Amino acid sequence: MNRLKISKRYKYIFSEKVMDLGNISAGALVFSQFISGKELSLTSFLAGIILLIVTYFISLQVAQ
Repeated sequence: MNRLKISKRYKYIFSEKVMDLGNISAGALVFSQFISGKELSLTSFLAGIILLIVTYFISLQVAQ
């Protein structure tokens, strides 16, 4: 099976963008809980933290 060869620069840029996606998602899910003034939703808070960790892990794997 032929593997697609991707340059190091492309991997670096892609991993940065995945990390940016994680930051935006976590910001939307976690920090909006505090801004909204409503009761803290543990589900949304944990989903934001888990999404942030997963996207950072994917970013690190892509960069290697």
